[in-house]
Amino acid sequence: MAGTWAFRTRAEIEATARFERMANELAEIGAEPVVVQGARDAAADEARHRDICARLAEKWGAKDPTNHVAPRERVGRSDMDQRDRLLWEMVAVCCISETMNTALMTRCLEVAKDEEIRVSLRDLLRDEVRHARLGWAHLAAERSHGRGEFLRDVLPLMMEASVEPGFLEGTMPAPWAEGLYDYGELPLAELVEIYRGTMQQVVFKGLDATGIDTSKGRAWLARFDD
Repeated sequence: MAGTWAFRTRAEIEATARFERMANELAEIGAEPVVVQGARDAAADEARHRDICARLAEKWGAKDPTNHVAPRERVGRSDMDQRDRLLWEMVAVCCISETMNTALMTRCLEVAKDEEIRVSLRDLLRDEVRHARLGWAHLAAERSHGRGEFLRDVLPLMMEASVEPGFLEGTMPAPWAEGLYDYGELPLAELVEIYRGTMQQVVFKGLDATGIDTSKGRAWLARFDD
């Protein structure tokens, strides 16, 4: 439990810095005002999420969970046009990761019985839905201008970056006890199922709807079929 919420605390620290930077860059490239404001709002959301997660991490024994500095590395290739690189990042962060977080937290909330964790998950989930929609809105706007064809080729890279090594192979160490369901924890096999299902039923279909060829992403995921 301490490890889960400490990990989430670090993720929220990184997300706060990322959305702050992306909001500025979206404004620079002339993105839709609603998207720019959405990114600014998301940065504030993630800062609040950091405090929620840190409080739970400390409750379960984590020491100084907020002692983390967001890395300077960013998504995409440095030689890309700024607008394309930002689109890559928005798709990776919002359309994939935030959509995945929405599916994950929905399931965690379904099984959790601990009231403090349920309240926290509900708060996080409400914002994750908006953050996912932000990415899809930006993608739709960029596609209307004829941009984004390159996403077909980099989709496998986005997917690979969205999981820890060994996750889809089921080789990550994952100590488990049935009682952890009460605290919103899920076993590895279920986490993998959520990832695969969300990619197939939500992310791929969403990309398909914008005219992005998802065949390479589907082929990458199929490599991990049983």
